[in-house]
Amino acid sequence: GSYIATAATQSLGTAGLTVFNNWRDYMHTWHPTFTISFGRYRVTAPKIVSAIDKKENSTELYQDIWNEYLKPIFNLIKKDMDNPKALSDYKVMVKELMNKYLKGDK
Repeated sequence: GSYIATAATQSLGTAGLTVFNNWRDYMHTWHPTFTISFGRYRVTAPKIVSAIDKKENSTELYQDIWNEYLKPIFNLIKKDMDNPKALSDYKVMVKELMNKYLKGDK
């Protein structure tokens, strides 16, 4: 699923999470190269979520992730699922979270 978005569900609410899940499914169907990227994401994202969950301030961290990354992406995909900035911003988010929470863990 949308691991990071799911972990930030308190900020998203179920309607918001549905938007991300629908976007993921849409991207799988219409953008074949997305499947390759998503395969890597499925390995990395649960590790990021696990690292954040171990922090005492995980709730605040997820709120920050929502505000800084997910909310702007959410707004982009609500307007246009094909917006290339949404996917590029999501990839940037994963890379930045990986660097922040998985230092030395490949």
